[in-house]
Amino acid sequence: MKPAGHSPGDLRGRTVRNAVVTVGSQWVRYVLSLGGAMAMARLLTPEDFGLFAMVLAVIAFFAAFRDLGLPMATVQRKAITHAQVSTLFWINVGAGAALALVTVGLAPLAAWFYDEPRLTGLMAALAAGHLLTGISAQPMALLYRRMRFSRVAALELGALALSLVVGIGLAWRGWGYWALVAKMLTAAAAAAVGVWFMLRWRPSAPRRGTGVRPMLAFGGRLSLSYVFGYLARNLDNILIGRFVGSAALGFYTKAYQIVLMPVSQFFTPLSSAFLPTLSRLQDDPPRFRAFYRKGTLMLTSLGMPAIALAFVSAEKVVGIMLGPQWTAVVPLFRMLAPAAFIGTFYLTTDWVYLALGRTRRQLRWTVFAETLTILAFAAGIRWGAMGVATAYTAMTGALWLPGLRYCFRGSPLGMRDFAVAVWRPVTASLAAAAGLFGARALAPEPDGLLLAFAFDVAVYGLLYFLLWRGMPGGREELRAALGLLAAVRGNGRAGADEAQESR
Repeated sequence: MKPAGHSPGDLRGRTVRNAVVTVGSQWVRYVLSLGGAMAMARLLTPEDFGLFAMVLAVIAFFAAFRDLGLPMATVQRKAITHAQVSTLFWINVGAGAALALVTVGLAPLAAWFYDEPRLTGLMAALAAGHLLTGISAQPMALLYRRMRFSRVAALELGALALSLVVGIGLAWRGWGYWALVAKMLTAAAAAAVGVWFMLRWRPSAPRRGTGVRPMLAFGGRLSLSYVFGYLARNLDNILIGRFVGSAALGFYTKAYQIVLMPVSQFFTPLSSAFLPTLSRLQDDPPRFRAFYRKGTLMLTSLGMPAIALAFVSAEKVVGIMLGPQWTAVVPLFRMLAPAAFIGTFYLTTDWVYLALGRTRRQLRWTVFAETLTILAFAAGIRWGAMGVATAYTAMTGALWLPGLRYCFRGSPLGMRDFAVAVWRPVTASLAAAAGLFGARALAPEPDGLLLAFAFDVAVYGLLYFLLWRGMPGGREELRAALGLLAAVRGNGRAGADEAQESR
């Protein structure tokens, strides 16, 4: 399976089309996820979400190992053969099966650690997700590598919709936290089955001498980075669940989920669209810089205003999404919001590390940064969930600048590329938030939660648009953004997909 040649215009056209497809599908995904979260928050209790989060923190640790970083190795590789992908597929399946067995065996230990016997069955049931991911890892990687983003979008939206139907239905029938388990497994099963229908590729038997060793090394370093990242992203849940309780953990995880929703909803699909292109441009520094700027600008322009608006309107956002029984989420939400705001650009370091194959350097930084974050969590737990949230935001604020500098060193990028990409969305987002505070002080809010939030959205959106348009170069950037759809129409259908791999 050799990469098909792409002219600069074709590569740009495919990337633009992919970005439009992924962002468009992500808006649909965002609406579905939002509706599902609102429904389940009203059908389940904070304790239900807390129990599920306790298990998920443990499951996520094993998830760092189940694909061994091999799907990303498949996407990042300049040229890859059918035999190599087949070998990686069987490695992923074996790793998923092994981790499923290990998870079942350790379920009683997790229940003992949390002093919560209900976790044994919960964790054993979720173990099936490891095997499902192992089965679908390489087929999904091939869809991304071939830039079949419309198929990926359809698959993800279908799996999400089905999982929401199952989860909400069971929650309404009184299944409690088991509805969350069923929702998660349904999404994994639907994705695993659907990807095999969408892809004609079928694995051959694994064999030696296929040249996968460098890919295993790439994936191994990436997996280690995931492990340390897991510790920083999940130790907060483990500490709160162990020392504060399931209800407090339910409030914290909901705050974390809502505040990071704009980042997670846009970062993953945009990564899928831009990372394959950046990987192909690793030997073309000028175009690499241009595509990095484009991707970072798009991510921050979508994510930053959503987070800034949600910070100002936190009471309304929580009230609409979760209901009155979740008011304790509001202060946690506001404390975590600055970290999410920074995350809209800080996460793009993953694009640079992965596109350039610099997983060794990524691992070194991850070990350093996440060690500091873990120590901060350990110190913050003394003040409960709020102390942990404060520690997370403080460490994110302290690490983003040195993290970017370390990532860019020796790469085609410099801090100027970053500044050019983010200064407009940063300025417009924060200034619009300040303007909304002022508008609310001058004009009375409409009665009713939905009308009051609609007022905030309208005022913020108008201010954001006017501020962006009024900045130097803002009109040109707006025209470029609005021209994405025109570029899609003008470029017509995508060129032929990559040649089928030899068998």
